Amino acid sequence: MSLLQQGKLDLALVEMPLLSTGGTHLGRDELVWVRSPLHSTHMREPLPLAVFVDGCYHRDMALQVLEQWQKPCRIAFTSQSRAGVLAAVRAGIGVGVIPRSTLEEGLVVEDSLPPLPKTDTTLFVAEQVTEASFRLAQIIRESPQFSCAGQDMARSRLPIE
Repeated sequence: MSLLQQGKLDLALVEMPLLSTGGTHLGRDELVWVRSPLHSTHMREPLPLAVFVDGCYHRDMALQVLEQWQKPCRIAFTSQSRAGVLAAVRAGIGVGVIPRSTLEEGLVVEDSLPPLPKTDTTLFVAEQVTEASFRLAQIIRESPQFSCAGQDMARSRLPIE
């Protein structure tokens, strides 16, 4: 959150560890393993991962959980964009990690892998923001996806298969 404190960002909408402090908690979710239904990527040894760049919470949790379960893995693909990671997953390059509430068509949740943690979707707003940023923060808070603060977003969405 240092970019907010430095005045380089007005808003940050982030996935945080469950029960983290700070910001406005908008909803609860859970991280899930996803893969392409056309590929058996989840069966490979070591498990190939398609993840965000180093420092991403999703990536860190995936590596930590796999290490705890002594499941060998390797980083097969990295990207700074969600589109890039999911394209690699769809192509069968690796298994990815996303919040359940963001599951897209063409991806399946892989339940044979170790469970990933629950999360809080949290909005952080800098102390001094423009009127436009203030309104955007309000729109996010009032969004139907977040209208019941603290709701379980992972359960409020129908599964896509």
